[in-house]
Amino acid sequence: MTRRLFKIQHPVSYAATVSLPIPLPIPLSISLLLSLFILSACATDAYDKGEGQYSNLRGDLADLQVDAKKQAVIAVTDEGNRLTIVNPFTTSWIQTADTTYRAYLYYNKEEVGARVVSVGPVMVLRPRREAKPKTEPTGLESIWLSTNKKYLNMSLLLKMGQGDKEDLHHVLGAIFDTLMVNPDHTRTLHLTVYHDQGGVPEYYTQRTYASVPLEGVPADSVRIRINTYDDRRGRTVFIK
Repeated sequence: MTRRLFKIQHPVSYAATVSLPIPLPIPLSISLLLSLFILSACATDAYDKGEGQYSNLRGDLADLQVDAKKQAVIAVTDEGNRLTIVNPFTTSWIQTADTTYRAYLYYNKEEVGARVVSVGPVMVLRPRREAKPKTEPTGLESIWLSTNKKYLNMSLLLKMGQGDKEDLHHVLGAIFDTLMVNPDHTRTLHLTVYHDQGGVPEYYTQRTYASVPLEGVPADSVRIRINTYDDRRGRTVFIK
């Protein structure tokens, strides 16, 4: 069986490196780079007065629209706000032109759009079948439905560390378990978070965002199971 799971490479330093981008069906494609990329210099003296670039900083999950020059030019947030990026940028993980990437943005909102300060990619986990999924423990910070109801978002806490081997990586995915019809005739999609620690040492914790696309999901709710260090948690999120 062919897998479409996401590998998170073992970091050479505190910031993780990643494998090449994994193309997803239109409209989303993504590569996995967990570190944030600072796009602008430090604030000047205006910061001390509460008027610097970080004074009104916002953070949002968003879909980044990339132009023919591989520059991010439009951000559509999970709240449905379409923002023109006033400082178009590219990063090492934007490798395909004229497409869309899932990302986490820090930005200052301006009259004409958004001035991005930093950005990092978000993993997109499309549910698939897997006969024997690995469910090694991970940390779970939160699960929530995006305001526009397009994604089931997760904030995961992965254990990372530097070991003797360099080619070590986490593998994450979303596994389809079953679609159940409830007594009230609503339907619940049951998913399991696939996680393979991959031999990565567990020295420190790194937050990682992941999104499960909900477009076309024939259900009223999603029941997602994840094996955490505390217990095997299950969370039901109503998507309609």
